[in-house]
Amino acid sequence: MIVCKLDELGWQMRLDQNMQKALQFLQRDDLGILPNGRIEIDGESVYARILEYETIPLEQLNFEAHKKYIDIHFVVAGKETIGYIHVGKLADRQEYNIQKDTFHASPANSEEITWIILSPGEAAVFYPTDAHAPKGVAVSPCVLKKIVLKVAAQ
Repeated sequence: MIVCKLDELGWQMRLDQNMQKALQFLQRDDLGILPNGRIEIDGESVYARILEYETIPLEQLNFEAHKKYIDIHFVVAGKETIGYIHVGKLADRQEYNIQKDTFHASPANSEEITWIILSPGEAAVFYPTDAHAPKGVAVSPCVLKKIVLKVAAQ
């Protein structure tokens, strides 16, 4: 997992070709006005999901993890708390959904959760070993605009 400001992201992570394309996308000047939905960057190798939602209390969050994709969560507007825990510390795993590249689970011990607060211009990178629970309230509930870049894990 990597958490940092956007301008630090390039030297914080291994920049293979797919990661370079994802980072280039985040350099666009129009991120704040992109419509919700999926934006193709490089087919199934790299794409973006533009999301807007109301943040929710931390006790309502669900942990998820992926096998085929690395997630880059970038906050455009609002503040969000995301929970993180290593997938090896999960219990009650639900069946893996191949089409959505997602499985949900609960932490075996909630004291091992790391809480991250992202503000506008900040990003968190979650690899397939990183279970994460997005959508959490940071200070008070807000409408959050974020971009989740899906980068094929090679």
